[in-house]
Amino acid sequence: MPAMAVSSVTLDVPARDAALVALWRLSLLLSTARDRPDHLHVGVRAANLSKSFGKLKLSNFEVGATLLVIGLFKKVVIADNLGRMVDPAFAAMQGGSTLIAPQAWAGALAYYPQLYFDFSGYADMALGIGRLFGLRLPINFDSPLRASGIVDFYRRWHITLTRVIARFLFTPLSLWGLGSPCAGRQRTAA
Repeated sequence: MPAMAVSSVTLDVPARDAALVALWRLSLLLSTARDRPDHLHVGVRAANLSKSFGKLKLSNFEVGATLLVIGLFKKVVIADNLGRMVDPAFAAMQGGSTLIAPQAWAGALAYYPQLYFDFSGYADMALGIGRLFGLRLPINFDSPLRASGIVDFYRRWHITLTRVIARFLFTPLSLWGLGSPCAGRQRTAA
């Protein structure tokens, strides 16, 4: 069994569990954090993350490979080619050079689609890699360009980050505010 160090404690875990924890950490880096509280701390046994991990199913392979190929296409073909227009424009501006108007507009207008396809491609690749191993990660990117407003756009752009921030930052802060001695006081006229 491989040894795994978790905050200065070495644990002997089966290779399957070690691989699952490594994949889970990769999914955190690739912005697909799960919203369930038992998945957000290290003390959880890795086998509890997914009962289907490591079980090869044709449907998981088909869906995972499709998502992986779509994500690679978005990243390598679309985003990287847009980057060829964006990078020289921003490098010239950073270096203090002046740009002609068409070059400046091309760089500025290509920046957002490059960012969009970069993020969308990475999200699809993370979902695809997880699915190849039997993990069903939550969708993290839901076509934000179809949003009807800025609030809808934000909800669609980074779904799991929004959930984690709401659950572990805003909710505790709001509950902490309700418990403070000043929260229930009303102002009195002077």
